[in-house]
Amino acid sequence: LFAEAEHRARRRGLDQLGAAVADRSRRVAALCFRLGFRETGCRFFDHYEVRDGDRTRWVSEPCSFLVKDLS
Repeated sequence: LFAEAEHRARRRGLDQLGAAVADRSRRVAALCFRLGFRETGCRFFDHYEVRDGDRTRWVSEPCSFLVKDLS
């Protein structure tokens, strides 16, 4: 997935690729770092809706924004 995103970004002439990673997703963050992503210092909360049967609730979780230079 990351390889395809990088390929498409390069094909469009972009010089960076970004990824938002939830704090609780340590394995995803580790993968991103192995692939050459770095911390930007940008932190935010991702908000999304979760449906569990008939019940719906909103979740808010802290995330980091990572970036990879493609040039």
